[in-house]
Amino acid sequence: SAPRARAVGRAATKDKTEPAPAPAAKAKLSFKEKFALETLPKKMSALSTEISALKAALADQTLFAKDAAAFNEKARRLEITEAELAAAEEEWLALEMKREDVDGQ
Repeated sequence: SAPRARAVGRAATKDKTEPAPAPAAKAKLSFKEKFALETLPKKMSALSTEISALKAALADQTLFAKDAAAFNEKARRLEITEAELAAAEEEWLALEMKREDVDGQ
């Protein structure tokens, strides 16, 4: 019966020594998240500008005939940049929603 009492005592001690996680700490924005929230709008703007320039270049009907490699590179870069913009917008939206939740608490 003594080993059982020690086991029960250890379990009770273990419960008392472990602090409960603070729910507010989980919702708080990290430094990295705050930084991203501040810098993502500028990044999204730069990506949008690049997309516009690439689309304008690709709109040149003579580009493919003059330089097919340049046309293909611009088309590839446009696809990548549009994906980067979509990812940045999703990240910004998620962070903004998290920030609103934190501010609302």
